Amino acid sequence: MFKIKGSDSKKLSNNILTLSQVAALAKKNNPNVINATIGMFNNEDDEFYTFKSVSQVLKEVSFYDAFSYADTSGGEGYQQAILKWVFGDYLSSFKSTHHIGVIATPGGSGCIATTFENYLNKGDNVLVPSVMWETYITMAKERECGVLRYDLYDSDNNFNLSDLRSKILELMNKQESIVLVINDPCHNPTGFCMKDSDYDALVDLLNEYDYPFVLLMDIAYFDFYDCDPNIIRSRYHKLSRLNDSVLINFAFSGSKTFGLYGLRIGASILLSKDALDIENFNNVISFTARSNWGSSSKLGISVITKLVLDPYYYEMFKDEVKDVAIMLQRRSSVFINEANKVGLELLPYERGFFVCVPSKDPIALMNKLHDEDVYVVVTKTCIRVALCAISEEEAKKLPSIILKVKKELEE
Repeated sequence: MFKIKGSDSKKLSNNILTLSQVAALAKKNNPNVINATIGMFNNEDDEFYTFKSVSQVLKEVSFYDAFSYADTSGGEGYQQAILKWVFGDYLSSFKSTHHIGVIATPGGSGCIATTFENYLNKGDNVLVPSVMWETYITMAKERECGVLRYDLYDSDNNFNLSDLRSKILELMNKQESIVLVINDPCHNPTGFCMKDSDYDALVDLLNEYDYPFVLLMDIAYFDFYDCDPNIIRSRYHKLSRLNDSVLINFAFSGSKTFGLYGLRIGASILLSKDALDIENFNNVISFTARSNWGSSSKLGISVITKLVLDPYYYEMFKDEVKDVAIMLQRRSSVFINEANKVGLELLPYERGFFVCVPSKDPIALMNKLHDEDVYVVVTKTCIRVALCAISEEEAKKLPSIILKVKKELEE
């Protein structure tokens, strides 16, 4: 037998994408199934949600602009659209303090993967939240690196700056630089969100050290935090105070924001006060992109560019994003209120696609819920419920079902 590299250690467990397909099939055969597995938005009729603006633009895209090869970088129009969308009213201010580079990637995942690939040395640890999207671990492992977890929140459910400081000091004594992952707002899987003051404190902390950091901002769900898009963008703008030794890397998921999940489109956005950092970023990330996926989805690039740079579609899409944020807030309020009413313990949640229920045996709880026609996914310490994928009616029923099954397992 020919030994493939990693055959003794590389095996996906709890593959969410596979589980979501199993749940979707179960739902098709039985409408009473609650499919709370995957981070895709459904409407209140339990149908896949499609933005009307996206649907209209898709009809206008030519075959060439849909299916031809894209520039590895995404092209000038796409880069312009990404910067306009991500930074909004704060773009000119960022440009006054930082040089900026943009490379198209397959979703936000492509950015995270290329950042790990090029800003970590073999054997380094990535600094990640204690509860997290566990694909961070997979990506680090693929690059022969590990992870070091910082406690995301303290006993008062506030951002745990103290533990982050401790973990930073631990890594500073072991490696030449640090990649720090911040997944905010609408943290996956908890729905935890940092406050304005947390951003100020984070900047002050990193500025204490004359040490090379890559602050990797995973912003997959930021557009659904609030109906006012400037609230979160104003927090991101606070990062412009970071000193010269900190690179800011935004992992943008066009797949999430524009509902183009299967197209896998996003961007790696790097900000630095040194122009040479951006020149190196453009060269190296393009090289890695070419060696791994060649170019990103031309259709995704064309749709996003049109949606953002066309004034009519831009305004239309912004209104639709607000509508989704409102629907998500209604569902989460229903779920949280019902959980509090019946006494179901949750991890700290403010907003987002997901909420977490802690469990002593998450796998057993997940499997037992399948018997109740409920499909969720697990992390190391909890089950994750995708609020984005269920209706308000399902959100109201679900806490009681989960609590009942938890109690049965604990008896």
